[in-house]
Amino acid sequence: LIGLTNPKLSSGKFDVVFMDSPSELHWMTQRGSADHLSRIQSVVQYYKNRTGLPVWLMGHSNGALSLSAFIQYLQESNQVKMVDGLIISAARNETGFSPPLSMPMLFLHHEEDGCVNTQPKNSYAAYERLIQFDKANVKYVNIVTGEYDLDDPCASGYHMFFGAEKEVIS
Repeated sequence: LIGLTNPKLSSGKFDVVFMDSPSELHWMTQRGSADHLSRIQSVVQYYKNRTGLPVWLMGHSNGALSLSAFIQYLQESNQVKMVDGLIISAARNETGFSPPLSMPMLFLHHEEDGCVNTQPKNSYAAYERLIQFDKANVKYVNIVTGEYDLDDPCASGYHMFFGAEKEVIS
């Protein structure tokens, strides 16, 4: 998504920051750990303080699990306003949100995603549950362009939006 910073592909007015973990994270238990969530919080707080601008977070696949855990963490400490919006991309089947919540979100999912852990129907079901209580602007976008890849369907091809970059950025 570096194209978001490219004025030829978008407005070029985005700063994109990638967060990584010092250790490998598996499943929800580690993605919901206090250490992981406090690391996300410290990065968000750093950029809010540094720029004074809205902070949106994007989580792709397992990263969507991290975001749902992070929002729950912020809900428990009454700090949800720290984040201005979310992009939930190729969400894992377990991804979900709980009320109360009023936050703009964009769900992106390739309609042909073949990863068993990120079925489009489950992402759409999470979106449908969310719009029952989140009255902010919440959208779901099916990505339709892209390329199939014979490699692992959870690490390539449609799941990773190969060949669909312009559609995803738009």
